[in-house]
Amino acid sequence: MSTTPTPRTGGRLRNEEAHRSVLEATAALLLENGYGALTIEGVARRANVAKSTVYRWWKTKPELVMDAFTHAPEPGPDTGGLAGDLTAFLAGLYAEAGDPVRARALTGLAAEARLAPASADPFRAWCRARRELVRSLLARAVAREEIPPATDLDRAADLVLAPFWYRLLIAGTPLDAADASRDAAAFLHGLAAPEGGSADGRGSGRAHGRAEG
Repeated sequence: MSTTPTPRTGGRLRNEEAHRSVLEATAALLLENGYGALTIEGVARRANVAKSTVYRWWKTKPELVMDAFTHAPEPGPDTGGLAGDLTAFLAGLYAEAGDPVRARALTGLAAEARLAPASADPFRAWCRARRELVRSLLARAVAREEIPPATDLDRAADLVLAPFWYRLLIAGTPLDAADASRDAAAFLHGLAAPEGGSADGRGSGRAHGRAEG
């Protein structure tokens, strides 16, 4: 007599369910209690999994939080010009960190990176990936002859990202994707200004030359 085999739930499916439950629990607890109060034990209880299950995938709290609330940056935008590229990049970055849960995660991770450098690697990797993306946009602009070949790309990348970090970590003001074009324009205006003066050369004796006197 033939029988219909009973469907089996494989270990892989159970692992995927547990993995998703842990990430969802992390998001919920971060929103409810903040980064500082988040613990691996609390996440395991909320997800209804063993603490060892959480540690199997994430060795530290920063690793877990970064996995729950951040992702690898999209490939750099290519709009045909640096202004459009920076606007597209910043709009995506501001939208990502404009989410309250992600903002709380990033501010908590930034603080922990300063206080506990040994656990800072996941956060620094997130920052480094986005800085390198900006640097690649600037390098492409040099190749297009949009900006001078002597531009210090590392310093310029820091300046592009400075408003983001100031608003997120210092001022605590909302990050709005609608501000991206204005911030990109301000960066490009500053990049075009002669060293030591404003964009129209006022205050720069080197740009205009000094009158005899």
